[in-house]
Amino acid sequence: MVLKKGFWVAGATAALLLAGAGTAQATPTAVGPLLPNTGPAAGGTRVVVEVPQGPTWVSVETGRSHGLGLATDGLLYTWGNDSQAGEDNLSPQRITTPEGVKFTQIAVGTVGNAAIAEDGTVYVWDAYAGNGTSDTADVPTAVELPGGVTAVQVGVGRNYVSVLAEDGLIYGWGVNSEGVLGTGTTRASYTPVAATMPAGVTKFAKISAGGEHMLALTDEGALYGWGNGMYGALSTDGSVALQLTPALLVSDHVPAGTKVVNISASLGDGSGTSLITKEDGWGAGTGRHSYGQAGVENKTSDVYGFTRATPTLPQFAAELVGSNEFSAALSSEGFLYVWGDSPATRYDESYRPYEPASARLPEGLPKLHDLRAGMYSITAMGDDGEAYLWGTNPGGETSGLPVALDTPEAVVTGVDFGGEAATDIEQIDATHWEVTAPAHTPAQVDVTTEWAVGGAAQEPIVNEAYGYVGAPTLAELKDVKVRLGETAKFELSLTGFPNPTVEWQVDMPGDANVSRAAVRGAENWQPVSIDKAASVAADGLSMNVIANKAHDGIRFRAVVTNSEGSATTNAATLVLDTSDENGGNGNGGNGNGGNGAEGGNGNGNGTDGGSTGGGSGTNGAGSNGGAAGTGAVTNVAANNGGSLARTGGAEMLWLALGGAAIAAAGGTVLVARRRRA
Repeated sequence: MVLKKGFWVAGATAALLLAGAGTAQATPTAVGPLLPNTGPAAGGTRVVVEVPQGPTWVSVETGRSHGLGLATDGLLYTWGNDSQAGEDNLSPQRITTPEGVKFTQIAVGTVGNAAIAEDGTVYVWDAYAGNGTSDTADVPTAVELPGGVTAVQVGVGRNYVSVLAEDGLIYGWGVNSEGVLGTGTTRASYTPVAATMPAGVTKFAKISAGGEHMLALTDEGALYGWGNGMYGALSTDGSVALQLTPALLVSDHVPAGTKVVNISASLGDGSGTSLITKEDGWGAGTGRHSYGQAGVENKTSDVYGFTRATPTLPQFAAELVGSNEFSAALSSEGFLYVWGDSPATRYDESYRPYEPASARLPEGLPKLHDLRAGMYSITAMGDDGEAYLWGTNPGGETSGLPVALDTPEAVVTGVDFGGEAATDIEQIDATHWEVTAPAHTPAQVDVTTEWAVGGAAQEPIVNEAYGYVGAPTLAELKDVKVRLGETAKFELSLTGFPNPTVEWQVDMPGDANVSRAAVRGAENWQPVSIDKAASVAADGLSMNVIANKAHDGIRFRAVVTNSEGSATTNAATLVLDTSDENGGNGNGGNGNGGNGAEGGNGNGNGTDGGSTGGGSGTNGAGSNGGAAGTGAVTNVAANNGGSLARTGGAEMLWLALGGAAIAAAGGTVLVARRRRA
């Protein structure tokens, strides 16, 4: 509904109950957090998201059956039966205007609309487009004024548009059968043309566009009028039916030299009332008075020549407006007075339509300004930032008491949790909405809120703080093959929330007399920090190892833990790439056998590990590591690391796990530190 959610309570202690009242920012810089910001991975949690409050009104005006509002975001909104709102749309809808254009002023005729942008460009729709054809603009269309001048005020009549430019000239376009363009003819013009300037007048300072006649003021407050004057709106005796150029309007109550400060040419089809306030604050009216709208006491027929309104009328400030059947004005204190067949009149036994009377103003109504008159309603802005309406709303609702108009509402149109759509979207208040979180793998995800104001999509809001709670899950850890001296990188792929801690481990041999394969089978897992060639990334999700000969076949894994549980990866192996290396043949020297457990002389010619027999062997060499038997063994070398010696004899052991050589039990053991590669 275009009426704000709330109502007036009549009576001695009347009060206004409004939902969502208060000042709002047009473009807030931030919104609140998600509540709650965690939930189970299975989904189903009801989560509250927040969007900025929609803009408030700067000014509002109504026509015959639609309303137009300028909001604090500089954009335009409409409702009712309007080409931009759609038929009988009762909520303010954003009007599509050129990207980046903001507006400062609006005007509404019985049907047509106009607005002035920040750069002084006039836009019109449902009115003549001003492009040289008789076409009407269906969407807001820019109109180019002659000489490139910019607009400072715009008005919309029944079949024409009038603009006061910064050069003080008045430009108009549209139907001119009543002479409203002020060009001296009744020929229509569908491009902007300048009205004829009166003798001695170089510029105008203010205009008012009525249904079929125009009023204008000079800087000195001299009053001019032109157009249809058949009801007395432009003459003192009714003899002037059409005034084709601006003419000075004087009367007994407004003699020459009177300074006029405000003007209103009544809106509507066939309307013909002119209203003014003078510098002394007193108001006067002339023209059509069939409903008492000219405000002249004890008279219900047309008035020819400005006549002072009833003496009971308070002094007015500079705001008054007229329509087909009524008139209204604001006092200097901001109170509303009405006369004629007004929607805000006190209808009782003492009612006299020609006598301005205080409108029905409930206790607590704020001071009013920016008074506007539609065909069947009155609008005004309150100092509380609300827009108030008396009479028939464009949606068809009627109230003799003021109602606050809805502002453009912020609406959530969709919420996305890490790529999954939320369901059951429900509004809580003007800025908060509740949704049901979908299922998702355990993780912290972005929540994206799609929203619109007045039907226009806004920039999505992204909140990065929703966590799906669950134990860690891990993808398979891959083996890594690198060359000697290169960096092997092991990478984790995991889910889980709260964010898990990660511990990397290495399967390290613990006994030099036991083969590596045997140790590996025993899974002697230790923190990877014992391997000085390994380093873990700050986030724990990857680990680098600078490969040396001892790393060939070494395994690594990661243990991942959070408050919901723990998980361990498979063991991944570091493999040295030796695809371009050739193995050499080792010729075992002549050995003099003796007392060896395996006995006898032997020539060892072995690749990939040969077993040298017992006895006293010299100069024996085996590529890729040979296992030497018992006895006295000297000058034994093992490429790429080997397991040397069993029990007995003098042995020299070389272990290549980046540190000192370690000997097994038995015999004489020489411990040496391996030379760095």
